[in-house]
Amino acid sequence: MPLAINRIGLIEKRASSIPCSITVPPQTNTRNGHRPPGEIDSDPDPHVEIARLEAEIEQRSEAIERCRKVILLSKTAAIVGVLVIALILTGIVPPDATALIVSIAAALGGAVGLGSTTTTATQLAAAIKDAEARRAELIGMINLTVVGEETTRH
Repeated sequence: MPLAINRIGLIEKRASSIPCSITVPPQTNTRNGHRPPGEIDSDPDPHVEIARLEAEIEQRSEAIERCRKVILLSKTAAIVGVLVIALILTGIVPPDATALIVSIAAALGGAVGLGSTTTTATQLAAAIKDAEARRAELIGMINLTVVGEETTRH
């Protein structure tokens, strides 16, 4: 008996002898700057690709700026959380369960946010570097004309 996948994703036995085949759609995502394996550049105009890369670089630069703000906030939360814990443990601040729990959450949340956002910023910076290299490669392929060096008037 042939096997088939039903509507909810479970494998079941089929009584019919009609073969069931599952086809995987081809990869079409080129927004990340990478083409699917085996695909040759289908865009003959490098100007369009350069404009797309510049827009991508700008978007990723803005995302890195947002990451820097979150990193600063995460560092601040972690430092304040650790400081409050230290003040409670030294007895400078009277012991309060709520303040201790909030400061522990701030310290842990700040550390997690710092690590996660730093990793994201590093990945974005690497993607920008790759996009800039691809853009420079495409610019090198274009026959550019130097304007203003030799102009003759008649």
